[in-house]
Amino acid sequence: GVSVVRVDGNPLPGTTVREIQAIHYQNRKMKYLPVNMYEMFDKLESYRVENCKLEVLGTFMGRYKHINFDRNLIREIPKSSFANAVNLEWISMNENLIETIDEDFFTTMPQLRVVSFAGNRIRQLGGGLFRNNHNLEYVYFNGNGLTNVGVELFRGQNNLIVINFDSNICINDAYYHDNNAVANLEQQFRTFCSGQCDNAIENQNKVEKLEDQ
Repeated sequence: GVSVVRVDGNPLPGTTVREIQAIHYQNRKMKYLPVNMYEMFDKLESYRVENCKLEVLGTFMGRYKHINFDRNLIREIPKSSFANAVNLEWISMNENLIETIDEDFFTTMPQLRVVSFAGNRIRQLGGGLFRNNHNLEYVYFNGNGLTNVGVELFRGQNNLIVINFDSNICINDAYYHDNNAVANLEQQFRTFCSGQCDNAIENQNKVEKLEDQ
């Protein structure tokens, strides 16, 4: 098939709208996504809007496999926006202003392999967030200031390759998958992230001192 990218909304010469599989907007001012654009592209699978001051999301069709909205001004991610995204494999919303993720948000995306929400303002992740996502390979929540992570967040995940929780409050490290990764993460979450922990860093230091004795 034809693989076509729209750069700044301009199609490459010699292609038709119906053939376009990927669209990429970058460094523009787009508070909203173009209205009704999804119906125009029969084969569109990848949609990237980066550093465009985007604030409001639309509704995404089931055929999309790759969505990247990095470096925008998104504050809310309604479940309704992704209710039909059953084929989505990659979702990236790094460096936005997102504060919360509903625990049911990812349940309509069973094919997800990559989840990247680094550099937002998320403080809590429910333990059931990925309960319907058994193909996860790469998960990034680094740089959010997390204070509370559900102990069972990665329970039952057998395909993990990289899990990155660097630069948070309750837990500050990057974890790479091995046979004991999920169990080790559960113990870390249980020790440092169970409940609202205002003194998470202080508590972590106390545990480390005890382990060194």
